[in-house]
Amino acid sequence: MAQPVEGELYRHFKGGLYRIVTIAQHTETSEG
Repeated sequence: MAQPVEGELYRHFKGGLYRIVTIAQHTETSEG
């Protein structure tokens, strides 16, 4: 699965549509 990009639309598996506002990164594992 591709990483989401700020500003793009994301469709949740239950059908909701969301706009990506910002991307966070976990400080201990560097997971994005």
